[in-house]
Amino acid sequence: MIIDPSVIAIGATDGILDHQASRPRYIALAVAGAIGMTALNIGAVVYLYRGISELRATELKLGQLSKFEAHIIDKMELVNTGVHSRFEKLDGDLQGKFSDVRERLDKIEREGMPRQIETGMLPPTEDAPVDFAPLPPTLEDMPQAMEAVNGPVASPRPTPRASLPAPSSSYQRLESADGKVYYRKVK
Repeated sequence: MIIDPSVIAIGATDGILDHQASRPRYIALAVAGAIGMTALNIGAVVYLYRGISELRATELKLGQLSKFEAHIIDKMELVNTGVHSRFEKLDGDLQGKFSDVRERLDKIEREGMPRQIETGMLPPTEDAPVDFAPLPPTLEDMPQAMEAVNGPVASPRPTPRASLPAPSSSYQRLESADGKVYYRKVK
């Protein structure tokens, strides 16, 4: 295709874009673009302002959260201290009671207390072996000793009860010659 500059071309743009008529269109297009950009900027400013105000509110809440956390930690330390002091008190009480028990056991072992239990409340059992060591004289043995020296002394003896429960198998029944019944703990 050969182009001749002197010949007017078909469909030239000069007829379509008239410089006199297209200026108001350019101005209207520029104003519409400026309004659109302004609206877009205003929207962005509003969005950023909301974001910044939410960020400030969150920072304020986080600042209050640290105060709340410190308050909770103080309360927990107070409770923890109270619990520890109670445990220490209970531990001290238990240690004191254990030492008292140890002292009493040592005292019993030193004094050689008899391990026999005297009772007239438990009924005799037929299968229990009769194995006992002589006991030291007590106030209850005094009438027998007086009888041996002065003669018989009239004293009413309580009759054993027949409807009592059977003795525990952890005790050994011992009966003395004068009819007294003793029980010794079986080891």
